[in-house]
Amino acid sequence: MKQRLNLWLIAILLLLTQSAWAQGFSVYGTVSNVYDEPVPGIVVSMFHPVYGRSAPAYTDGWGRYILYDVPPHQAPYYLEAYWGNQLIYRDVVQVFGPLEWHIMLD
Repeated sequence: MKQRLNLWLIAILLLLTQSAWAQGFSVYGTVSNVYDEPVPGIVVSMFHPVYGRSAPAYTDGWGRYILYDVPPHQAPYYLEAYWGNQLIYRDVVQVFGPLEWHIMLD
């Protein structure tokens, strides 16, 4: 009986671990200006009509950002960049795996 219970617990643990790995992909890149200089302090997020808005990421001192656990989907996402609450960049992207996307600001 105890051995059977242990097998069930192991099976449940494996299922939970597998679902945690299948949640989504990372979207990462840099934000730079027209002189190819990094822009720190920009808020980057993604919007999807089904999933809604992602948690925001802020660019670091080198202009790098990373968004975690973005679910893959056939419908495109909007990748957006904000300065404060002002939208300064928007582009349409497809997420089918890890995605590197560089944002060039005017």
